[in-house]
Amino acid sequence: MKTHPLAKRYARALFDLADQQNILDQVKEEVQSFRKLLDSEKRLRVFLLTPEISRQQKSDVVKELFKNKVSGVYLNFLLLLVRKGRQNFYSEIDYEFNNLYDKKLNRLRATVTTVLPLEKVQLDELTTMLAKSLNADILLENNVEPEILGGMIVQAEGQVFDSSMLNQLKKLHARLRATKTAV
Repeated sequence: MKTHPLAKRYARALFDLADQQNILDQVKEEVQSFRKLLDSEKRLRVFLLTPEISRQQKSDVVKELFKNKVSGVYLNFLLLLVRKGRQNFYSEIDYEFNNLYDKKLNRLRATVTTVLPLEKVQLDELTTMLAKSLNADILLENNVEPEILGGMIVQAEGQVFDSSMLNQLKKLHARLRATKTAV
């Protein structure tokens, strides 16, 4: 995901402040809970994103909804987003905050795409192999895409290893075309 530089700055500021105050785990939970709330409550999302509603009204509602329910650091962060009109960056801030959290814990997110879901044993073996090669804890997600025909595609730390049948067929097709045009 390509994120806006402002989202990165806000995520970094929240992360650093929560880390300094030793409430990083709590704030991470609050960030995730609020994202889930925005995903499930369309009215709240529309309310916060509607430009016709004043920032003061939005701040009042945020205070009323979250006072004494979240940490002071997180409440002040939400109020800052509203005051600056940056609440539209929330999903990107959430994404960047989680990346910073994972880095702190030396954790990497990886994805394996297969035709059928992998069994737990297979996922565990792949996770162990990736952890050794990347020297980090791996959070592995299994995506299922029948159109790759077979094999797997592993994505981790910006790298892609594509051993899918679809990829092999495309390479073969390209070689055959190159051979045909060379003759």
